[in-house]
Amino acid sequence: LIQKQLEIEQNKQELQENKIRLLVAQIQPHFIFNSLMALQAKSIDNPELYNGINSFGRYLRANFEAMTDNMLIPFSDELKNIRAYVRLEMMNYGEKLRVEYDIEIDRFMLPAFCVEPLVENAVRYGVGTYEKGGLVQIIVHDEPDCILIEVRDDGSGGNKLTDAQEGRKSIGLENVRLRLKALDMGELTVTQDESGTAAVIRLKYMEETG
Repeated sequence: LIQKQLEIEQNKQELQENKIRLLVAQIQPHFIFNSLMALQAKSIDNPELYNGINSFGRYLRANFEAMTDNMLIPFSDELKNIRAYVRLEMMNYGEKLRVEYDIEIDRFMLPAFCVEPLVENAVRYGVGTYEKGGLVQIIVHDEPDCILIEVRDDGSGGNKLTDAQEGRKSIGLENVRLRLKALDMGELTVTQDESGTAAVIRLKYMEETG
């Protein structure tokens, strides 16, 4: 029965990945990037807009590459995508959003988009739903038995999300949890209290090569 359930989950995951590949194939990335470059060229006198388009282009490119490639990626690439995403959200939230990085180690491999959804949840649902905003911390430490990746926010523990927001938040977390389990690379745990939410990945160490 357990084996059958695992096969069902694997089939669901493969179906979702195939849907994503089809969507990506229809989007025509070259057209999007060429359009962004044209817009960027016309915004050279507006540094904020120019940099925002540049960050959005980086974010899109990383998403396209991850959707069409199931291989592991260096965490340094994941971090670049996170930073691009954060820069975009800072344009939206301004001083309401504060982000701190505590990166002790970055030369290791992991499945693409395992950390970015955690950051997205922290920004949108932990900080973005509060009028006063808040702090998001991205922490990566080298532990004796694993690589500890933690994304904390100081807001969502006391906030009531709508059903739609809870649904989107749960989908992102479950996607990360299932992929880590399927690849036997680690586990994701999420804790929440009055001080906020902490999403923690305990990742099996796989050194970056090359």
